[in-house]
Amino acid sequence: MTALLRLLELVRRDLGAEDARAEIGGAEPADPRLVSAPHRGGFRVVAVFAEAPAEPERVRARLCELLDSFAGVTADVELGEVRVDVSIARRLDSELELLAERIPAARAFVVDKDSPVIWGSSGKRQLDEGVDVIVRLTDVLFRARRAGLDAEALSALEAESAERSLAARGLDPWSARFLAKELARCRDTGEFRRELAASMALARLRADWPSRAVFREGSFGALTRGFAGIYALVLAFDGTFSELHAEGLMLRALPLIERLVLSLPPVEPPDKPGKVVRLRAPR
Repeated sequence: MTALLRLLELVRRDLGAEDARAEIGGAEPADPRLVSAPHRGGFRVVAVFAEAPAEPERVRARLCELLDSFAGVTADVELGEVRVDVSIARRLDSELELLAERIPAARAFVVDKDSPVIWGSSGKRQLDEGVDVIVRLTDVLFRARRAGLDAEALSALEAESAERSLAARGLDPWSARFLAKELARCRDTGEFRRELAASMALARLRADWPSRAVFREGSFGALTRGFAGIYALVLAFDGTFSELHAEGLMLRALPLIERLVLSLPPVEPPDKPGKVVRLRAPR
C-alpha cells in the first residue's frame, strides 16, 4: 500500500496535477480534466487537473512512463477483515489493454486451440448470451465468406440496410440479423471495425494454427504468437502496422501474459454428460 501511495504522489507531482488516485473496475473517466492509464497491477491511475490539459496525449504518455517505473505495485488493500484483490482475469485484460495501446492494435487477446473461450482481451468485452461477440462474429465471418463477403466488404455495410443487403447476397437470416445488430450498436464508434479485425484474425488462426503467423486481408491484419503449447496471443489490426515494431513489444509482454493465463481458473465442465453448454468468457 505504501508503494502505491508513493506512486500516486509521484504522478501528482510530476504531472502538476491537483490530485492522483487509483481505480479498480468501472468505466474509463470521460471528464477531459482527468487523464488515466492502466497499470500492470490490474488497476488504473487517474491524474486530476483543474483544467483539461492542452496536450492530453503527451500527458498520458508521460503517465504511462511513470507507471512502468512502478510495474511491481499491486492494488491489494486490507480493510479490517475485508480484503480487496484484483482478479487474475482483470489483470490479464489490463495487460492486454496496455499492449494494444502501445503498439497500437485494434485488439489484443488470448485464445486456445480447443475451445471458443476468449481468455483475455483488450477493449470493452461485449457478450451475446454469455459468449464473446468476437467468437460469434468469427462464426458469422466463416458463413459470410461462403457467400462471397470478406471482412472488408462487411466493414463497408450501412446499419440501416445491412440485413437486407446481406440477405440479398445469400447470407442466412440469423447471421444477417446479428451483423445488422452489431453495426447498429457500434454506430460511429469504430468498434465494428475493431471487432471485425479480431474476428478475421481468429478465423484465420482457427483455419491454420501455427506457432507464429502474420495475416493480412485488405486493410485488416493480425500477428499471432503461440505459447504454453495450446494458447496464442493475437494482435489484430484494422489498418497498416509495422510487423517488426509490433512483434518486439509482443515478445516483451508475453512472459507476464503467459504467467497470468496459466494462473486463470479452469472453465467448469458441463454438469450433465451429453448436454450442450455454451462456454462463457472467464471472469
